[in-house]
Amino acid sequence: MASIFTLALITLVGCESTDSSSNGQTSAPMGKQSGRVAILPAKDMSYLMGESAFIYPMVDAQLRSWLEQAAIPVASAGNVQALLAANGHSLLREIQSAKPQEMSQAITDLIWKLRDSDDIDVLVIPQVMVRSVMLDRPYAEASWDGVTRPFIIYGDAGSGEQLQVETASLAIGVYNRFGQAIYFGRGGIDFMENATRAGAGLYTSPRLAGQIDATAIDEAIRLALQPWLSEFHSSVRVAKNSEKR
Repeated sequence: MASIFTLALITLVGCESTDSSSNGQTSAPMGKQSGRVAILPAKDMSYLMGESAFIYPMVDAQLRSWLEQAAIPVASAGNVQALLAANGHSLLREIQSAKPQEMSQAITDLIWKLRDSDDIDVLVIPQVMVRSVMLDRPYAEASWDGVTRPFIIYGDAGSGEQLQVETASLAIGVYNRFGQAIYFGRGGIDFMENATRAGAGLYTSPRLAGQIDATAIDEAIRLALQPWLSEFHSSVRVAKNSEKR
């Protein structure tokens, strides 16, 4: 099930999300973009707890790497976190609001505060989404949000007809300095659980650090972000050509 934060992202973009066959991407018109990008930490808009929280720093590091490799200047993560802390985290709570207008205003406030030190034009908000799926025997694999992943069972799968497990996807919302959502994309990550045969039962357990490969995070970012990167560079080229005239 999508979280209230994801629903707010989609509402602000004002587009329908698509199914797994179209990589789960939606977008709105870009408009001209030219400045630096700030990234909200993935943990701030996600629900993973305990053993699964190892995914957050992986998402943050690889998302930053994707943007930098695309020659997009990215604000210091420390500057973003310092600003949120300086505002008693009330700004973060407003960004997390399920009310689109409140969320939009808080995003605008954060970007304009960052513009003083980092000349920020765009805020990128990653969110790790978790949802339950039902697997039918032989529980071999499942497809969602543009990816197909194998499901791992330790021991005999047994004779059960269905098995409920959790999967994760990465949603990315992009906002301009006026708090307007200009893009929303989504890409599947991996299963968040394995299964183990114990006697007559088949039991699921959380996947731990090292059991979700970095390439799964990389693919999720590519599916969720690459269409916007193409639009971003096209917009920058148009803006630069206009300035030359």
